[in-house]
Amino acid sequence: MPLKNKTQSKQFNILCFLCDPSISHILAHSFSNITNSFIPFNISLSNTPPLSHQTIAIIDNDLSEKEKRIFFNYLKKQHPPTKTLLALSKNYISPLSSHLPNHIDGIIYKPFNIEELSHTIQNIAQHLS
Repeated sequence: MPLKNKTQSKQFNILCFLCDPSISHILAHSFSNITNSFIPFNISLSNTPPLSHQTIAIIDNDLSEKEKRIFFNYLKKQHPPTKTLLALSKNYISPLSSHLPNHIDGIIYKPFNIEELSHTIQNIAQHLS
């Protein structure tokens, strides 16, 4: 069931790059009422449109370093800038990669609790400039 929008005056996108595309589809349906656009990131970039509003990006830490670099290079070229959430497994104990950019704005844990993730995204959306 789609979630209720608590940020009605804000226009923002959610850009998502996860290892499992089926999770992106579930999130897209769940967040259809709180965002202008839910965009699953396509590594080829040919199917990933330019971002038209403020964006909250979710990237899976389990992606390869090359995939993360491509994603962050894409984000760097976008305007307006993004707020970025890193998705980690709950039992993650390794040090974070040094290749991650300094602009990670938060960490979310997999498996996702949709209500908690929604609250986090709406909280960030309220603080987008």
